[in-house]
Amino acid sequence: MKIRKIKATLWRRGYYPRSARGSHSVWMHPDLPDEPVVLCGTDGKDAHPYLVAQVFKKRCRVGRSLPQRGQPVKQMRRRS
Repeated sequence: MKIRKIKATLWRRGYYPRSARGSHSVWMHPDLPDEPVVLCGTDGKDAHPYLVAQVFKKRCRVGRSLPQRGQPVKQMRRRS
């Protein structure tokens, strides 16, 4: 998963970017002000597995929980 895709996911979930230095970017959510998500790397780089896990954990805490086992998963349409 690319950093660019993680940033797009965070933006759709209500996060906003805050200023940072270098290739780092800090993303904040109004409901979780004490728990920023720090991304390191440029948009075209692959994200580290721990970073992807951190983003999906935060997504669950914001209110968009992952589907339970046995529930259908809504497919996302690909942009062309």
